[in-house]
Amino acid sequence: MPEMLERFPWNRLKNEPELREEFLQESQPFIRHVVNQVCRRTLDWGRDEELSEGLIAFNDAINHYEPDRGVPFLAYARL
Repeated sequence: MPEMLERFPWNRLKNEPELREEFLQESQPFIRHVVNQVCRRTLDWGRDEELSEGLIAFNDAINHYEPDRGVPFLAYARL
């Protein structure tokens, strides 16, 4: 996943919807893992609403993330 972050520069990711959509698609395994941990059960895309909420929260994390603060994005998004 960290290599993926190198392919998606923040200045473009926040402003280019197509690039953001690609990033969100590739981030689904991470999102599922985190939401599974929070819910303490295994969830499936297309069946469990919690994953949609996790995707929305991840998208919001992209909007609010500030790389200059020195916190890795995935650590920020996990919160």
